[in-house]
Amino acid sequence: MSSVDLKCGFCHECFDDKERSPRLLKCSHRLCHYCTDSLIKNDIKVCPYCHEEFEEKSSKEILADENILEHIRRNGKKRSLEHVPNSCSQPASKRIKRAMRNHIASSFKEAREHVERVTREITGLQNDIMQEKELIQREIFPEINKTLSQNDKYLNELKDIDTLLQHEMEQISSVIEQFSEDESLDDKWSDGIPPKEWIQNIKELVCKEEAVVESIQREVKKSERKSRSLLGVLVPQTEQGEISDSSGINTPKVKQENVLGTIKVESILNLNALMLSLVKEGKIYAVQERNGRIRYALLSVVEEHLCIHHLKDDPPLEKIFIVEYRDLCSMVSCDAREVFLQLRSIHSRKLLGTLIISLTKDSKRSENFWLICSGERGPSYANTRVMEVSGKGDEMEHVCLGDYEGKNGYGGKTVVPDAGNETGGILKRPWMAGVVTGEDCYGGDDTAAQFRIFTRSRPRSTLDLCFGRVESGLAAVVKAIARYPNIEDVYIDSCGIVLNTL
Repeated sequence: MSSVDLKCGFCHECFDDKERSPRLLKCSHRLCHYCTDSLIKNDIKVCPYCHEEFEEKSSKEILADENILEHIRRNGKKRSLEHVPNSCSQPASKRIKRAMRNHIASSFKEAREHVERVTREITGLQNDIMQEKELIQREIFPEINKTLSQNDKYLNELKDIDTLLQHEMEQISSVIEQFSEDESLDDKWSDGIPPKEWIQNIKELVCKEEAVVESIQREVKKSERKSRSLLGVLVPQTEQGEISDSSGINTPKVKQENVLGTIKVESILNLNALMLSLVKEGKIYAVQERNGRIRYALLSVVEEHLCIHHLKDDPPLEKIFIVEYRDLCSMVSCDAREVFLQLRSIHSRKLLGTLIISLTKDSKRSENFWLICSGERGPSYANTRVMEVSGKGDEMEHVCLGDYEGKNGYGGKTVVPDAGNETGGILKRPWMAGVVTGEDCYGGDDTAAQFRIFTRSRPRSTLDLCFGRVESGLAAVVKAIARYPNIEDVYIDSCGIVLNTL
């Protein structure tokens, strides 16, 4: 048996009969217990060599390679002299062993106390959330429904009075026209009331009715303000009817009939149960006005993150709450920017997973990536296909994406000038699984918005043009490579920026 067979090809550590015990996958490739356990814990049940999937739920369920284990046991002494460091080969004293046991016991006790404390805090938070939910269902929602019903009643009254006013105004016009033509009509009234006095009485009646209309209109506005105040997060309306924030800066002029109210930025970031329910129902949109162009971005919860989807030109059809896009984005720290990409299958429309990507600060390439993910400058990565898999099955494996212009790999111009010229420096990073790099376009910007996501680590190697890293969701990319022979069947369904973690 060769020496190569005694090493795990994934971590390059020698097999042993404990933590590094050899495990034989159904595809006949071998990994150590530690590596298989790490893959399973990260929900990557795919062979790193051939990408064949396996179904075992733990490393212990994968068969051990008895041939290698027997070889290790038979040559155990010789093996330990070769591979165990000298500092570990010497026997420890009783005093050191006792200190180690005490330290482990103390650490275990602290960990248990920490878990108990966190459990109590979680229980308290759950109770608070349930109480707030009950309060909303018991008091706020019925009051809002009552107010809306009262509004409908007022509107019906307004319609009736408007009809009455139109009828009486027609009568007045007719009478005035008759008197202007024939003044002898004064003697033809049998009730003894002069026509001019009669007309004056009608005018007074109309004035009273107009006063009633104004009163009802005031009640309607009052009830609307009451509905907004019940939410406790809405910005008051001005007398002109424009919706403005508390700082006096007007939000973009969207169609008022579709706007239920404007939400304060602080209420979005300090998300309570009511705001969270509105976000999950798709009722809150961030609105951007740029050069007279109004665009909309949906707020949603993506993988336990509060996110803003890419901006679109089409306004939502349903009634919504709005928040100022610029003010919302200004609350995100430039030192900890994150974006998301949602991968979906073209044929099945099944969501394959969501990538959360952290970006390098002070980089033109990361700024360009941020702007295209958000759609702030116009284009976005939404509805763009994964172009290809390069180096499939080896340690250089990565996927290529980002041609938002649809030119089959020859498009994808940057929206930040000279971003394609940025190389080296902070962009040179260790070669690790999940690293996101830019396209080497030889000094041009025409394709520099394209990017690559690497799926494997390469020890003692570096990569240039690295402007981000996948913090979660890399398993979706690995699974897509394994499941779809034609990787162009996978596309970016939606993208955007991450506000905070819930």
